[in-house]
Amino acid sequence: VGEVVTIEYNKNGRIVTEPVTIAGRPYVTVTFGNCEEEPIVLDEPVFVQEKTKEDLFDAELTIYPNPTKGLSFLKYESNSEEPVTFYVMDNNGKLVYTENQDNFYGSLRTSFTFENLSAGTYYFVVDQGTNSSKSKVLYVGQ
Repeated sequence: VGEVVTIEYNKNGRIVTEPVTIAGRPYVTVTFGNCEEEPIVLDEPVFVQEKTKEDLFDAELTIYPNPTKGLSFLKYESNSEEPVTFYVMDNNGKLVYTENQDNFYGSLRTSFTFENLSAGTYYFVVDQGTNSSKSKVLYVGQ
């Protein structure tokens, strides 16, 4: 009781991992159905494998519109408190924009204008701790 463990579950087709605090002795009931024989019901203690901080990291990067005619919006959501660096690189790896946020937690929403840049492929990257999320954006020009 009081121990923090992690659980994994399917949310809209995506495996989500979350920490939970045990409020009582953990048990699980598993019923196997659609069998030719009687269903088997198991009532046994649950033992949850410990996860590292990296296993608990959950982040999502969304860029829209893509392709774009000049203005793109970035939405980054994360469950980490580590600083965030957002940057944009051109197709040759040249850094064209960077933005830092210290002690970030939750959501970053920002816009990026391709003003004074040539049409082409760009990479939006968000680094947070040892994790990196990136998305390719096609700028078709004005």
